[in-house]
Amino acid sequence: MDLVDWQGFLQAGSPQEKTEKAVANTALSRYGADLRKRGLVDFTLLEASLLDLLKAGALKSYTDGLRVLLVDEYQDTNLLQEQIYFELGKACGGALTVVGDDDQSLYRFRGATVDLFSNFEARYLQRFGKAARKEFLSINYRFTDPIKNFVNGFANLDASFKQVRVAGKPALSIGGSPRHPYPVLAMFEPTLDDLATKLATFLSDVFQGNGFSLPSGDVIIRDPQDGAIGDCALLASTPGERGNSARRKDGTYGPGAERLPLRLKEELAALPTPIEVFNPRGEDITARELVQVTGGYLAELIDPTSRVQDAMKLPGDVAQTLREWRDVAIAHHGSMAPQSFKDYALGWAQRSHQVAGQSAAHGKAKAWPRNSSVLELVYGIAHYFPEFHDDPEGQLYLEVFARQLTAASLVGDFGGELVHDSGNQKLSDYSVQELLRNFLVPIASGLVTVNEELIESFPRDRLSVLSIHQSKGLEFPLVIVDVGSSLKTNHQAHAFKRYPVAGSTAHSLEDLLRPHSAGLQPTARTPVDRTFDDLYRQYFVAFSRPQDVLLLVGLESTLPGRIQNVATGWSRSGQCAWVPTAPFVRI
Repeated sequence: MDLVDWQGFLQAGSPQEKTEKAVANTALSRYGADLRKRGLVDFTLLEASLLDLLKAGALKSYTDGLRVLLVDEYQDTNLLQEQIYFELGKACGGALTVVGDDDQSLYRFRGATVDLFSNFEARYLQRFGKAARKEFLSINYRFTDPIKNFVNGFANLDASFKQVRVAGKPALSIGGSPRHPYPVLAMFEPTLDDLATKLATFLSDVFQGNGFSLPSGDVIIRDPQDGAIGDCALLASTPGERGNSARRKDGTYGPGAERLPLRLKEELAALPTPIEVFNPRGEDITARELVQVTGGYLAELIDPTSRVQDAMKLPGDVAQTLREWRDVAIAHHGSMAPQSFKDYALGWAQRSHQVAGQSAAHGKAKAWPRNSSVLELVYGIAHYFPEFHDDPEGQLYLEVFARQLTAASLVGDFGGELVHDSGNQKLSDYSVQELLRNFLVPIASGLVTVNEELIESFPRDRLSVLSIHQSKGLEFPLVIVDVGSSLKTNHQAHAFKRYPVAGSTAHSLEDLLRPHSAGLQPTARTPVDRTFDDLYRQYFVAFSRPQDVLLLVGLESTLPGRIQNVATGWSRSGQCAWVPTAPFVRI
């Protein structure tokens, strides 16, 4: 993505660094060779191939028709993508318009480089030999004056961050019809339980009761016409319901500490009129009951009695997960499955259409095919589970199975099909082994997760819990931003997500690769400074999502002036701008 001179990179550094780079080079070479063998490309190689074709003039039948090129979200562009845009821009005489906001650049971990947007004028001039005209779009039609003032203040509270913002950038102003100017609110409680309980009561008052009254006399209440809990979202650094697994004294691991999304979900469920939560990334999908029972049925029907799986060398935790899935499916089959599904499952397990009721209804049963599409099996199972069709989270989990099976069919020798050949049991077992290894094992290991980009709308009858990254580009009437529900002390272990003391892996890679990039200069800013910059951008995005009400939540230990925390007004110089006067009303 950074168009690195790879050979130059491999030869640079100390003997130890060269040895380590050689190991990485071997792994990448084998990866590339395997892709070529299979006739595949990953996303980066796909982009690189497109750039090569554009440079060679091989796409003139397409590019000759271009007149204007428009690129949105340019702050999340990487160097490889920029070169593609410039090649397309060259085809239309430099008629290139890019739109973006450097304050909302969140995807450095994906290789995005905000410098390409911040320095676009100079880069455009160098490439096209003419000046670009810059237009500031500073009128905001989303939120109210109090939120505008809060966001503008946050963007300017750190002097060092102001230095890396686009030069001359004006403050946000408000356009459109004025709406009620509710103050920015904050809820800080002594414990996580207190916070979850009070927040659940607040949401119940707003969306089920007579509203929540502020000290000023204003009442926050749902829209009387069509207001619903779906008008609200909780944003957090991670939507995970638990922290990392905790190691016990006996060496085993127990569940991680509860986080606000879990405790709030429990409190909302305990209300007289329960409120549901939409949080498909709240826990490892391997622990979701719908995923477990579906994965168990797939394992049992692809590999009855676990004969092939037991002969495979699988990591212990993955093998255990698959066994647990099978147990869940077997229990479901014995107590909850309708007879029609039992017949369907029996047919797959026995590789026979001669199941209860079928031969009588259709006459002589046809022979089981030599090759069976497991994708048909996935959708066949899904037919019997309404959650896959009626529940928004269920739809995402079905997509996980379908997507991974599609990927497995591309890299495998059997194309995602199950072979049933009574004369060649070894071949049949190979097809089963491939499906287990490439299809179910990646899901059972937790490597495959839901695709957030498929979520185009959010259920109106549930509270949405989102990562701040996922919320970019979205807006809700009421937004709750978690600024410190898990921060009890100034412990260094969580400094990276509140007040960095070191750069992230992404910044280390930047420093390692940029000296060998053809189009990116090494930055003078330290990795720590860039990590601070990214945190300010992250919370700028979070704080600018609401239309009417912004509510900050956290523990009392994270009140301004206590734990150092970018999200509560701290600058990297060690000063808290929100002390002694905080820019919110505490409720």
